[in-house]
Amino acid sequence: MATKRPWFATPHLWGVLDYREDERLQPDGDTVHLRDIVLLHGGRRWRPERGVLEVTMPGHTRPRELVLRGGDRPYLPIRLSGLDAPEAHYVASVRPAPNGPLYKMREGRHVVVCQPYHQPALEYIRRVEARSRYLLIEIDRDVLDSHGRALGFVYASDKEANKKTFVSLELVRRGLAFPYVFESAGDHRPRLLAAGAKARRERLGIWARYTDSPMSYRDAAWAVLAARQGVAPKGRLNHPMIFRRVVEAGQLHGLELSAALRKYDVIDDATGDLFPGHRYERVPVERRVWAPHRS
Repeated sequence: MATKRPWFATPHLWGVLDYREDERLQPDGDTVHLRDIVLLHGGRRWRPERGVLEVTMPGHTRPRELVLRGGDRPYLPIRLSGLDAPEAHYVASVRPAPNGPLYKMREGRHVVVCQPYHQPALEYIRRVEARSRYLLIEIDRDVLDSHGRALGFVYASDKEANKKTFVSLELVRRGLAFPYVFESAGDHRPRLLAAGAKARRERLGIWARYTDSPMSYRDAAWAVLAARQGVAPKGRLNHPMIFRRVVEAGQLHGLELSAALRKYDVIDDATGDLFPGHRYERVPVERRVWAPHRS
């Protein structure tokens, strides 16, 4: 008897999570790499052609291209939508607007830094890999991020491409990652925000170390080498979005933190009020919906 194929009204990716043969490629708490990819939509299946999958989202007329990487063992990087895990490795990466100010690296500050408590989210991803290996990705309406990673809501799966554990939600529910919700999250937005609010009330995981106001660069940015050598950071931590802006202001001449924070706007999910990013603290963290800054 033929296996019934799952029917999805919106495009989904399905494939294998497998890092055993490539030690150079590693996941982190909010990025995984999918192999043997199939695109599922409306009961049909498509495989990549020449390393490219074309995805057309409902309501869009033009397809977006998902470009596989990796040569002999092709993979697609997947950025988990709806969450942000503590940064395991970050360096200032500001792209100034045309005719905007020119920022230069501060001497001695062009280094990769991390946040405390970034390891538990990665360990959870590893447990998902060991338990199921198959992942099913509900593609985010925005499809791709600025790094060429596919954006999606991640589920554990099986050989028949059935939806199992909602991995993205579990990371937030367990206090292993922060909610990081954009309007493209659609129906997932209330669940992710509610999970983050509950984890915060119970001070689970990252929330036991959380501070909302921007930390200083010296206090926020931990040395990656020390963390890898087992010197486990025990300090406080900002939301990774705020951490990234702190790092950029700390590593670049001419970029003030208030300007760095204006990269995104913040919407209060309860009231609909819009605030510029440097006023993000006016919205409780469990009600923050982020949006690209509109000049």
